[in-house]
Amino acid sequence: LKQAQQKNEEQKQLLYEIFDQSAFCIFITNHKGVLKLVNQTFSNMFGVTPQSMVGKHFDDYHCFSVDTCERCKQMDQEVLNNRQKIIIPEQEVLFKDGSKHWFQLTKAPIDYQGDMNCVLSIGVDVTARKKAESSLEQSERRLRLMFKNSHDLMALYNAEGSLVWANTAWHKVLGSLLAKQTDPFALVHPDEQALVYSYWQDMELEARIFTNIQYRQKTASGDYIYLETTIRKLDLEGEEMTFFSSRDITDRKELEEDLQNKIASLETMQNLNKKRYEKLIEQEMEILNLRSALKKANLK
Repeated sequence: LKQAQQKNEEQKQLLYEIFDQSAFCIFITNHKGVLKLVNQTFSNMFGVTPQSMVGKHFDDYHCFSVDTCERCKQMDQEVLNNRQKIIIPEQEVLFKDGSKHWFQLTKAPIDYQGDMNCVLSIGVDVTARKKAESSLEQSERRLRLMFKNSHDLMALYNAEGSLVWANTAWHKVLGSLLAKQTDPFALVHPDEQALVYSYWQDMELEARIFTNIQYRQKTASGDYIYLETTIRKLDLEGEEMTFFSSRDITDRKELEEDLQNKIASLETMQNLNKKRYEKLIEQEMEILNLRSALKKANLK
């Protein structure tokens, strides 16, 4: 019997060591909210030892806000009334210093030392994960705003060539036509369809990025505009996609064309002037030759 008691004490001591070494916040309260058992992780939040917390209330430490303490009491009462475990995926906990923490809580009724009106609480601090998720959401929100308000035309096509997503600029310029077309190349100017299609085929054969592809594409108004496009193959969660980012360079192309025309006109004028100059030189030479001939004739 003595050996059995000793073994029982050893097992109990082992359980307490595991209890204290747990990364979870674990504590037991009775129906009055008095702490009956506390592990090391939980007491570390208050900067005290587990033993010093036994027999006290949360309110005694003045760490949590009034609202947080009240919510904890309500949850404990719900567990005791229903005699059922509850799981709170995310519970915001406000500290008196204004800081916020988030815990994933599990609360269950328990018989502790003969008192059946006790609640076992296990909490996991998910603050770091919550902040990371919030940061990710903010980044995604900023990206969505950037895509939505960008003047560049952006679109995502699947492997079959069907439009999956497009930003506001894309829909504004090409939207009504895209809704009627299943072939994305049908909107490309006939003179450049073969060029654009060849790039698409190359993307299918090997993972490549094509930049500064220039071609004309039909708009919702029926006109053609010049686009300068970057095509990139992507793997989104195992699904192959092709991302298009296009910029309207119609004004630039018109300026370039106008410049080329002016250069050609200038070269034409220069050629004409050169011919006129050569003609004048030729005429001057003829006059000089005639004068020389006349002078020789007079001498005779």
